Amino acid sequence: MATSLASNADSPDRPEQGQQTRVANHKGVNFRRLTRGQYSATVDNAIHRSLTDGYLGYDNGTYPLNAAILGGVQLHEGDDYIVSLLTPDRVRDVADAMAGVGREALKAGYDCIDIDDYGPNFGHEDFAYTWANFTDLVVFFRQAANAGSHVIFTVGQ
Repeated sequence: MATSLASNADSPDRPEQGQQTRVANHKGVNFRRLTRGQYSATVDNAIHRSLTDGYLGYDNGTYPLNAAILGGVQLHEGDDYIVSLLTPDRVRDVADAMAGVGREALKAGYDCIDIDDYGPNFGHEDFAYTWANFTDLVVFFRQAANAGSHVIFTVGQ
């Protein structure tokens, strides 16, 4: 399963498909500089679980933190992909909310994850990985908010 987030600073409407990419890796997170001002970061589902109620779902948790990964308008119907679009206003809300989440708060959310639902990776090392990705995600959302960008979250099976 591949996941990514992308923002498009140059398009006031919907981001375009089929953009060419350059990939860089920073702290285990793949960032891509896409054409037309898009940025993307590969993220882990533990972030969504830690920001909501410990589960992976579209309607769990409270806005705006629950919008960081699975929130927004769903652009694909079916079980084979998830494509969620956040408008610039929602991107700003998420960026502001995420800026207030420190390591202790994210760890408290992480500790609420249902281990049976999440799987065998749960633990200290997984949280360290989750925290590293989260801090990069905070920067990503701030940059997208400052640029007035949309954000798209995708998951491919």
